[in-house]
Amino acid sequence: MNRHTLHPSHAAEIKPAFSWVLWMAVLVIASQFLPIPEASRGLANYLPLHITLEVLSIAVALMIFAIGWSTHRHARSSGVIWLSCLFLGVALLDLSHMLSYQGMPDFVTPGHPEKAINFWLAARSLAAVALIGAAFLLPQSTQKMSSRRILLPVLLLVAVAHLIFLYFPERLPRTFVPGEGLTPFKIGFEYLLIVLYLLAAGVFLLHLRKPRTFNATGLFAAAALMAMSEFFFTLYASVTDVFNLLGHLYKIVAYGFLYRALFVETVEQPWQQLKASEQQLSATIDALPDLLFELDEQGNYLQVHAAECNKLAAPAQELIGKNLTEVMPQEAADICLQAIAEAQRDGVSHGRRIQLQVPEGVRYFELSVSCCLREDNTSPIFLFLSRDETEVIEQQQALAHEASLNQSLLDLTQEAVQRNEAQLIQYGAESAASLFQSPRACIYLVQSPTRNIERLGCCAPEALPLPEFFLYQQIQDARPLMLNQADAVQALLGQTDLQRLLCLPVLEAGQVCLWVALGNKPSDYTARDLQSVQLLAQSLWQLVRRQRQDRSIETLSSALAQSPNSVIITDLNANIEYVNPAFERTSGYQLQEVFGKNPKILASGKTPDTVYEEMWERLRQGLTWQGELLNCRKDGSEFYEQVLIYPLRDRQGQIINYISHKEDISAQKTDKAIIQQLSFYDQVTDLPNRTLLQEQFERALDRVSAQKEPLTLIWLDLDNFKAINDVLGHAAGDLLLRQVADRIRAQLREQDILSRLSGDGFVLVIPGMGQDAAAVKASELLQALEPPMLLRDQEISISASLGIALYPNDASSLEGMLSCAEAAMYQVKQQGRNNFRFFAPEMQANSSRSLALSHALKLALARNELSLVYQPQFSFERQRMHAAEVLLRWQSPEWGPISPVEFIAMAEHSGLIISIGEWVMREAAKQLALWQKQGMHNLVLAINLSGVQFNQPDLVTNLARIVREEGVEPACIELELTEAVALQNPEAAGLVMHALQQAGFHLSIDDFGTGYSSMSYLKRFAVDKLKIDQSFVRELESSADDKAIVTAIIQMAQSLEMKSLAEGVETQAQADLLRELGCHEIQGYLYSRPLLAQDFASFYWAQMISKSGF
Repeated sequence: MNRHTLHPSHAAEIKPAFSWVLWMAVLVIASQFLPIPEASRGLANYLPLHITLEVLSIAVALMIFAIGWSTHRHARSSGVIWLSCLFLGVALLDLSHMLSYQGMPDFVTPGHPEKAINFWLAARSLAAVALIGAAFLLPQSTQKMSSRRILLPVLLLVAVAHLIFLYFPERLPRTFVPGEGLTPFKIGFEYLLIVLYLLAAGVFLLHLRKPRTFNATGLFAAAALMAMSEFFFTLYASVTDVFNLLGHLYKIVAYGFLYRALFVETVEQPWQQLKASEQQLSATIDALPDLLFELDEQGNYLQVHAAECNKLAAPAQELIGKNLTEVMPQEAADICLQAIAEAQRDGVSHGRRIQLQVPEGVRYFELSVSCCLREDNTSPIFLFLSRDETEVIEQQQALAHEASLNQSLLDLTQEAVQRNEAQLIQYGAESAASLFQSPRACIYLVQSPTRNIERLGCCAPEALPLPEFFLYQQIQDARPLMLNQADAVQALLGQTDLQRLLCLPVLEAGQVCLWVALGNKPSDYTARDLQSVQLLAQSLWQLVRRQRQDRSIETLSSALAQSPNSVIITDLNANIEYVNPAFERTSGYQLQEVFGKNPKILASGKTPDTVYEEMWERLRQGLTWQGELLNCRKDGSEFYEQVLIYPLRDRQGQIINYISHKEDISAQKTDKAIIQQLSFYDQVTDLPNRTLLQEQFERALDRVSAQKEPLTLIWLDLDNFKAINDVLGHAAGDLLLRQVADRIRAQLREQDILSRLSGDGFVLVIPGMGQDAAAVKASELLQALEPPMLLRDQEISISASLGIALYPNDASSLEGMLSCAEAAMYQVKQQGRNNFRFFAPEMQANSSRSLALSHALKLALARNELSLVYQPQFSFERQRMHAAEVLLRWQSPEWGPISPVEFIAMAEHSGLIISIGEWVMREAAKQLALWQKQGMHNLVLAINLSGVQFNQPDLVTNLARIVREEGVEPACIELELTEAVALQNPEAAGLVMHALQQAGFHLSIDDFGTGYSSMSYLKRFAVDKLKIDQSFVRELESSADDKAIVTAIIQMAQSLEMKSLAEGVETQAQADLLRELGCHEIQGYLYSRPLLAQDFASFYWAQMISKSGF
């Protein structure tokens, strides 16, 4: 075993024991290799030698028994008596072995080698059991075994062994055959004994790795040597050969180690402990702070132990031999003699006190006397322990004050139930004045974090004039102040009649929260007063804090009870402990119905199990979980809830409850589903719109690409549809579109895609179809549209122009395919309509610039080629600029400045308008936040939304997130929609506009008056402003029609409580006329051209300074 694994407490015993074991083991090994003289096979005169060796081993075994039996009552473990009793049996069996040995007189029955071997094996077996038992018993400090319960079974076992070995030996296996040697049974049994001894040695060896509780080293050596001894007994061929001799010698040495271990454990070590205990007792007496005396029953001093001699009535040397009456007053001597009499009668005497005049002065001592008998049982000795109780006496004088303090604290606690905060502090001031005999007392409440000081509790306030500077200085220092000299008080406060002053703060989190001042106590303030005032003030503050906490708890409880959302509190096993009234209203269950139950009683069974698994995984980790659940009310109706669950922890951070906040979002889910329907489907034909077409096209493209198949896209545009709309009305036009959609759908397969983009245009995506099949399909579509359609009892014939693009020949994206198909469709329109054409590259010869610009536009954002300018808007009502329209500009390094009319249409077709629109919103919001920090307040920025942006389902969420991240209020942003966008899908547009208004944004309709039928929907929209298109303003002065339109728009805005703004105002005459007509705001080059950000700021400040409008 590595020495580093042995416990150091065994170090002193390990080296000699291990050395013996090592050398004895070396001798065992050497005996196997050195030649054995033939003469040693049968030693002459071996019998006397055997008797001698056995007598020695028997003597040692008896000594083991004797020492164990004599000391077992004081032994720590039952292992001692176990070992000693079993070795008595070993000694008896070894004695019978010796008497039965060959050559000895008959021992009851004739001697024979096997008879001796039987006793031998029994003795060795009992020794092995003794060692193994000791290995497990010695380390334990359990209840000790009865010595008789061990000794009697051992003696009985020995007697039974004798009976068998002497009278029934034939029932035992053969162990020795003369001339042949040991039998296999004998050798095997010896090896079994070796294993047992080695097992015991191994257990003892393991104990060496633990702190020493017994002599495991010696026992290890004994067990190991016994194993070696047994090994020799497996080798001899004659009972008188050298191996037999070595086995006996090893056994004697092993017994010696065993005896030594037991001796150390039961005699030597206890003796050393006793000696150490005496030394410790002597050291304790020397270090004892009390006075210790030894007296006889007459009161004569025998010994004096005193560390503080100045507390003795006389020097220690002079006290010895004198009587109590000679060194102390008669009253004190009588008390001591009474204590001696009580101790002699009862054994001890406690609690008597004496008063003595000693060098330190008058001291009080409390006596503890015990009676001890001398060793010769003659007259007893009395031990006097005299403790200086002077401080206790002085403390008793403080008990009355402490009792009063405790009563004041109790009264304060009771008053806290009936009084409010100010009244409680006033009561605390009165209690302090009474308790500390201070006629002048004040308590100040310090408000955090402002540190405002408020005097709430006062006794004779006019007599405790504390300057304000003094109060703030004391609160700043946050330390107690005690002054008992009038001069010191006046030096600090100025002229005052205060003679004494005591001030102290109450701190919480390092800040002063309460400040107490007492004055003019008749006697000096003491440290005890300071501590008592501190205790009273802290108790008062804790009661104030508790009142505030109770008010907060009551407020929180009311907040939970009045919350419009459901709240559930459960224990750690998810058993409901509390629900608020909102839960009862939402679920239909009352508290008494769900108390103690699991919230799963609300489960509808339609929420996926993975949701609950994720929820509990996060909660078990102490994290918050948020998600949606589909639950069921008591009446069986289902409802969606947005749920937030989080753990509630105590002050130690242990989770004690779970709290769930739940909001019924069924209405929102319904609205979202409606918005989803409106966002992805055309409301006239129920066909996918452009957004959904993009998703379906990408999936189809992935599928045909993987299978290396073609794909056909057909743009179908109805011929002369506008005429039908104009003649029959939009309702008839919508009906026609639905019938056309039905006829086209009937010609398609399940995997084919049909979409209506806008107006009378339809797009078909047909996966797996090549050019030939596409031509056939186009002809079928034209044929399907040939039969007349019935609209309002009229038969209407309709035709269509089809443009066809093929993947991958023509394009590889939806935008590219649409562009190609649209170009081909326009070729059909130009060539007579009611036909189809495939796309050819020359059709886009005129679009090379468009393609190049479209590619450049994709990189414009990353290359910082886009920028914003701001065109001020003037308010007639405020006579100043109040807003600005944000305009997007593109400066291409290759193409120069690009008109927004050109590149914005490209962005809408390519889908880039989404990312560009978010960039515009973020940059504008960031600039507005910067201007606001510079003092440009009450400024509104108007930002255009394209139709593609407006149709995004997450538009409201994204816009709200952007302005929140940039630190701008949504009310500072005005979103402009064109009339065409607003009326493309009025129902969906109305929902989105309402959501934007709820988020805080302002809305305006741009280019108003250029659409159709807008009046019927305008009153439904959440619009704040109408922007008059510049086409009506351009000839406002000369055109009566334009003037009438502008007048109607302004009056309509006024009647609907909206603002009106005229765009493109370029002359003063236009501005004057618009003012006369009641227009609220104008925008145009007359007021200002679009400006860069820095120029806009300069323009703003110039306008603010001049305050002259324009």
